[in-house]
Amino acid sequence: MHTEKKEEWKRISRVFATKAAKMNMEILEVLAFEGPLSPWVIADKLPQEFYSVINRRVRELAKSKYVSVVEERLSSRSGQVTKWYGLTLKGFLVALLFVKYDDRVEDILKANRKNISFCDFFSEAIRRKTLTSKEVKEYFFDKLREFLNKGYDNIDQIPDYFLFKRAGNYILHDAQALLDNLPENKANIIANILLEFRRLSHPETTERFLKPYLNKQQDK
Repeated sequence: MHTEKKEEWKRISRVFATKAAKMNMEILEVLAFEGPLSPWVIADKLPQEFYSVINRRVRELAKSKYVSVVEERLSSRSGQVTKWYGLTLKGFLVALLFVKYDDRVEDILKANRKNISFCDFFSEAIRRKTLTSKEVKEYFFDKLREFLNKGYDNIDQIPDYFLFKRAGNYILHDAQALLDNLPENKANIIANILLEFRRLSHPETTERFLKPYLNKQQDK
């Protein structure tokens, strides 16, 4: 986990701006690599922390929309129904700041494909060999980390749709040159992912921009 910029990141998100910053980061990192988990399982993976503290932090992260309940399961430990939490897109973006993902892009995508739609798209693209994990890292993970490090906004003080709009705009800034120089199958996949971001803010404008690159393979 990268922690060298934790002080700088306080202006970006409350995740880093409380006394519980280290634990917040640990929880988000576990969920990034493992996918949805219950607080009990998270506590098992962070044995240095008490379950009660982990459970409280998970609930606070859920209130701030960094994680959300993905499913409910009957616990073999307590015999009660327990909530399993996964990263939201907002939580995923923040986790990219500090998670060491360089050699684990596929692990992260597979872990989060149920709760984050573009992770599913990327996983399928890598499986079909239309994209490589290196391309996903360079075109998206690195770009999103770069966007957040610019510190344009405190993401807790703006609506989620505006955050996704800004992130989409940042990637789209160089997207046309990128898409024009890619083989059609890769351009199609990347355009669909960009569309996921932009549908959250200005769908009509985005679809006009990306239409030449979408579904070219289906026409053949």
